[in-house]
Amino acid sequence: MENQVSWQLLSNLRNRLGAKGYIEVRPPSTYEIAMMKQTFGGTIPKVIAVFDATMTTDSPADIFNRHKSWFEKLLGNTGAGVLLYMYHQPSASQVDEILQLGRGMLGYGQVVAGVYDVYSNKYWMSDHMGWPDEIFK
Repeated sequence: MENQVSWQLLSNLRNRLGAKGYIEVRPPSTYEIAMMKQTFGGTIPKVIAVFDATMTTDSPADIFNRHKSWFEKLLGNTGAGVLLYMYHQPSASQVDEILQLGRGMLGYGQVVAGVYDVYSNKYWMSDHMGWPDEIFK
């Protein structure tokens, strides 16, 4: 059942983002999906990537740091991205740890992280750049 819910989420996300002008890009092999669009006349790329955190024992920080260079190659110096971790009932400490990833001097970084709970259909992420609306609405 959980795999079916995950599959449905990814399918819905792919369709929703595609309708907003995102195109699928080749993600690192560990990602479930990655999509990108050019904004502001093609000068500022936005990237959304989803990682199924239920399939690994690596810490969220290890996962984030391992894939920073992939984001940097796509985003350059001007873009913004989000790495969304999929969990089944994440603990409060997992959510807190993930929300700290990518935070910079202003409270956010070029790439931020968020959490999606497949079980409850809830998410936690910074509202910087309108990411929650961009991804879920």
